[in-house]
Amino acid sequence: GNGICCIFGDGSYSITYDSIEVASGGEFGSSATHIIGCESWSPSVSLQPSPSPSTKPSFLPTASAKPSLSPSQIPSLQPSSSLSPTNQRRQEERGALMKLFMATGGEKWSNNEGWMEETVPNCDWFGITCNDDGYINVINLISNNLDGTIPSEIGMLSHMEDLLFFGNNLSGPIPSEIGMLSQLEELQLST
Repeated sequence: GNGICCIFGDGSYSITYDSIEVASGGEFGSSATHIIGCESWSPSVSLQPSPSPSTKPSFLPTASAKPSLSPSQIPSLQPSSSLSPTNQRRQEERGALMKLFMATGGEKWSNNEGWMEETVPNCDWFGITCNDDGYINVINLISNNLDGTIPSEIGMLSHMEDLLFFGNNLSGPIPSEIGMLSQLEELQLST
């Protein structure tokens, strides 16, 4: 097929898989097309359309991630009344990153410096960049031995501009929650 493509500009974006739109939305000020493995993409794990009819197709993974950490090691993503809205948001972002770590075999990444360490701010974790307000706006884990699926919690990173996962062994569905990232400018997912 044509692989995964991300097109953005003219006030919106669209993510397609084999020429079928799987997510769209957002507002962007520039226009560009990012072809992510189109034409020559050959994933090591294939994605198959689900048999149930819908207006937006979902894709079922043919392999699953085997995280080595227990769910009890991840902070709750539920609001806490003792945190300010800003600190609560940063805790939610940290929880989303921890879910990403678990879902993609973070303990076996080529570089996981700072990840899952309570004393290290998530803005100092390898591959994470934060904006001037301290919110995560870039995840750059290109060719870092990620193996598994992108968790739906990725949609909680509302200031995200660049998601760069190129050159890893990601499989399974592209979370529809990526469509909630209204500031997303670049998405790289091919293996």
